[in-house]
Amino acid sequence: MLRAALQTNSVRLDQPGINQLCLGDTLALQNFSIGGRLFEWRLGDATKVTRIDTSFFTYRYRFPGTYRITLVAVDQGTCKGVDSVSTFVRVLAPVGEAQSDALACARQPIQLSASGGIRYQWQNEGGNVLSTQPSFMFLPSRSEALRVTIFDRNGCVVVDTVNIDVTPALSIRFTIEEEFGCFGLPTVTVTGDVQGTPDNSWVDFGDGTRVPGSSATHRYQAEGAFVVKLIGQTADCLYDSAAVRPIRDIKVPNVITPGTVDGQNDFFQVKWGDEMPAARGSRVELKILNRWGITLYASDDYQNDWSGADLTAGVYYYDVNVVDAIKCRGWFQIVR
Repeated sequence: MLRAALQTNSVRLDQPGINQLCLGDTLALQNFSIGGRLFEWRLGDATKVTRIDTSFFTYRYRFPGTYRITLVAVDQGTCKGVDSVSTFVRVLAPVGEAQSDALACARQPIQLSASGGIRYQWQNEGGNVLSTQPSFMFLPSRSEALRVTIFDRNGCVVVDTVNIDVTPALSIRFTIEEEFGCFGLPTVTVTGDVQGTPDNSWVDFGDGTRVPGSSATHRYQAEGAFVVKLIGQTADCLYDSAAVRPIRDIKVPNVITPGTVDGQNDFFQVKWGDEMPAARGSRVELKILNRWGITLYASDDYQNDWSGADLTAGVYYYDVNVVDAIKCRGWFQIVR
């Protein structure tokens, strides 16, 4: 008696009759023929395998497609002599795909993405799961290889690696100093240090002014709160250090009108913008003198509370020291 019989299976022999697999998977081919002295396997891709026994063997297709597998059993000592049986298997190409390798800047987020799956798993080199989404924001601190596993709707799995090449960060520090004149806004000096391997650096004063280098001096044209930055560039990465700097004029009055009915301008007020200099951490020292240089009033911690109430109308002189800012001398009038 001669009867050809075959069965497809997984390599673990736990999926008998399997007719669909993913490219890269290994197929087990089992021979359950009765009789037969010679067996020829035709695998549908021009591959032929000849065997003299019924032991199973494995095969892996190189390309996706639908393949007809035929087993021919031969035994010339039987009445039939030759018998054959066929089945079909479909080899699917996994549709999951990860993005290409990426360049990144240290401590700056980068978006990573994959596609074609119904489930995803992103892992770092330590095996920790970073995300189960197709796309996520990753904050790299060093160069490393991330592994993404993509499960598609056909049950195929793609495991890919996305290499992240991180440009090392620059270490940026700077100080800001203000130099006041007796009138007008201060001159601001930024003194900085950019450590690492910068290609370029510049100071951004926050008012549209940018100066190449790590140190620069600038005079603002208006009061305000400005974000001052020292920026360093290496490769395509920008790193910066920033500080908000309030820029205000120090104002000394040229006239006071104590005792007038409007109640305005009654005191000799030294201002930093609209505030007292104490708001910038400065103490005010004040002397009021007459035209002969005689001190009429003095304070080492002036609080904008002198009105000249005991003085007659006229011209007087001031000596103002806003500690760590300016020293100014000038004249003012008391008008009654």
